[in-house]
Amino acid sequence: MGKYTCQRCGGETVDDNNSRLCLCYLEKQKQEEKVDHQTCDVCKGKGYVGMSDKRIRIVGLIGNIGVGKTTAAKYLQNQGYIRLRFADRLKAMLRTLGLSEREIDGDLKACPCEILGGQTPRHAMITLGTEWGRNMIHPGIWVNALERELAHKIGLGVQKFVIDDFRFFSEAEWFHGINKYFEKCLIRIVRGDNTKVLNHQSETEQSKIVEDWTIYNNDTVESMYKSIDESLEHLFKSK
Repeated sequence: MGKYTCQRCGGETVDDNNSRLCLCYLEKQKQEEKVDHQTCDVCKGKGYVGMSDKRIRIVGLIGNIGVGKTTAAKYLQNQGYIRLRFADRLKAMLRTLGLSEREIDGDLKACPCEILGGQTPRHAMITLGTEWGRNMIHPGIWVNALERELAHKIGLGVQKFVIDDFRFFSEAEWFHGINKYFEKCLIRIVRGDNTKVLNHQSETEQSKIVEDWTIYNNDTVESMYKSIDESLEHLFKSK
């Protein structure tokens, strides 16, 4: 039985009947259930765990700036979901420049930043993500980064995820194409008084992504939480 380095998560793997599976997953599962030696639908056979059950659940959130996606994601975090974002890696890049959490993920995202020469952190993240990352490096750069992180978390035993920054068709296409055994849904959040629509591809394209469910965030935050619970109960109960 040969040993390799997983091409996706970087962990040590074994080659068992031509199916390369992470050792951490094998160790976790050997006392629980027989490992399914099939090609992993997530990584398309590129290196790690073959999951063939419905225990993995992924909720995707879509919507314009300011409709409540972050609030919804944090609510799901309190319900045991792990939050992942396509923008996680570019946010980490801005941290290396010295930007604060308030500037990257808080109330100063839309404020001019001295480090950025007067540009806002939001502008930096949008252009870093699209003009640099997607256009100059590779269209799938942020999808690839999130997919690797998702694979790593699944290998560690995490089962519930929320991704709250879908903005491109390619991201939705990837989402619909990952493991057919995963429970997954895309929920759009809409707020009636929201007019914050940027004239940028990252915002205009997300408005055309087809969602599985729509939540209207026009009342209290508690009302939105209730709508989230009801939508997930309906979507996952019907599958």
